[in-house]
Amino acid sequence: MDEVAVLPAADDVVFLELLDKHGAFVARHRFDRPPVSIGAAYDSDYIVDAEPSKDRRPVAAVITRLADGSLAVTATDGAPDFSAPGGMTRSWRVVPDQSFLLGGQLFRVRTRSYVHVPRAANEAVLPTLGHWAFAWTVPLALTCGALSTWLGDIDGERGSAYISSAFTMLAVLALWSGVWALLSRLNGRASHFLAHVSLAALAVVAVMVLDYAFDSAAFAFNLAAIQRYDYALAGVIVGTLVWCHARLVTRLQAGTALVTALAIGGALFAFQALSAYTARGNIASTATLTELRPPALRMANAVVTDTF
Repeated sequence: MDEVAVLPAADDVVFLELLDKHGAFVARHRFDRPPVSIGAAYDSDYIVDAEPSKDRRPVAAVITRLADGSLAVTATDGAPDFSAPGGMTRSWRVVPDQSFLLGGQLFRVRTRSYVHVPRAANEAVLPTLGHWAFAWTVPLALTCGALSTWLGDIDGERGSAYISSAFTMLAVLALWSGVWALLSRLNGRASHFLAHVSLAALAVVAVMVLDYAFDSAAFAFNLAAIQRYDYALAGVIVGTLVWCHARLVTRLQAGTALVTALAIGGALFAFQALSAYTARGNIASTATLTELRPPALRMANAVVTDTF
């Protein structure tokens, strides 16, 4: 006779915990049984409503019991930003040691049968790069900056240029990352300053490497068009960088992250194109290559690529 698997009796008591932006415990609310409706606004003692009605605040999400006995949080169509581990989603299977974000408020769901599992320390926001990504991305960016300064140091006697270049780069990285860290805090997450620094440093490396590659290709193949439009590199890379900041770290909605990236990247592209047009009279002018690289191969006079 076949045995029928029977699921253990589920614990109907649900605890909904409110956390601050750092993930620290603030308050706990008990509900005897699911479903539990979470309101779309939180103030005073009115935080959740187990029996929503027309006179109550609009419902933003509902905690329900699945067939296997586990709990799930499902956001309604008109809910504010809902984000759970794994990214933006509309439904999330509850993991007691993890929290979810709803309308700028961090929540955590637990039951009486909950057994604490220590959360992994120093969880990486960018697992592909690693938790200590800043330890190698920032030195890499400084190295590329030093090489760029060396390539432009014709006389080889400007030692202060290397120092000022390094401090300038560090200041730009700190300012840029600080702004994004503030936006992360405003979005209800930790600042993740070092993750933002890592992304910015990688963008600096990408700009320098690709710019050098375009310059070298323009000279090697005698194609001025390669270098005439290399200012587009900065717009594309900065747009991609903004999307990574907004989507991967700050966890903005996909549409918001894309619009922000297109706006900032497009604005930079347009500004550089306009600057090139007003400076040269024509975006496709030919006054480009003036130096050869590396320094040992440089020519004394400027060179017009079309007549080189």
